[in-house]
Amino acid sequence: RLVSEASPNTFLEFAFDPAGETPQVIGRVSLEHGRQGRVVEERPIGDGKRIADLTEDDVAKFLAAEIPRLILRP
Repeated sequence: RLVSEASPNTFLEFAFDPAGETPQVIGRVSLEHGRQGRVVEERPIGDGKRIADLTEDDVAKFLAAEIPRLILRP
């Protein structure tokens, strides 16, 4: 889990999701927007790949897309 210094409710993390036909790793992003509340988004890492088939590139793509959202918030 990577947590923003500005707010403990703004973070990026990886989680194991055993639901579904094939267990998978999901990436979860939580962004706190002041009075508007908190938005939590989840998406699979490697889009449908088995956990054993995930690569560093799969993880890097997720991080490259999501880390700027934690840093460059309005």
